[in-house]
Amino acid sequence: MQQLLRNVLLCMGVIVFLVGCSEKEVSQVEKSYEEYDRAAEEHLLNEMLIDKKETGEKYELVAFNGFEEKYNQMLYQVTYYNPEIKKDSLYMISVVKKDGEYKAEDAIFVIKGEHFRNDPLKNQVLDENKKSLGSIDYGHLSKLIEKYPKQSYTVHKYVESQ
Repeated sequence: MQQLLRNVLLCMGVIVFLVGCSEKEVSQVEKSYEEYDRAAEEHLLNEMLIDKKETGEKYELVAFNGFEEKYNQMLYQVTYYNPEIKKDSLYMISVVKKDGEYKAEDAIFVIKGEHFRNDPLKNQVLDENKKSLGSIDYGHLSKLIEKYPKQSYTVHKYVESQ
């Protein structure tokens, strides 16, 4: 009976340890992109939204970190309620880290960058005739997020008003 109790306690200890380690890993991954995420969300809220009061929490910001390690660049897919047209608008945000600073820019049609021209990650989701493009459009970004879910996460979830 004592041996069984020891084994149960040992197993519980191992489980608690493993859960603690996995939580630490997740939070460390999230922290490594915090500054990018903050720059993207601040850009959206301060530069892009026409009527912050009417838009409120009705926006979604999805991050793609597939280019961060190679180019110090994160891409974000943006969907937000646009009160001017009374429906959602789609945009992209690019955040580049340079000299310790995070610079965000938004784009409706494409995010340009010569480094995208023959990037293998981008080329895996594009048709043959588009592989040499030095840009990424909203559709390309959607395909990247879909194909590489482990390199994508939601920074802010769209919240319908009550």
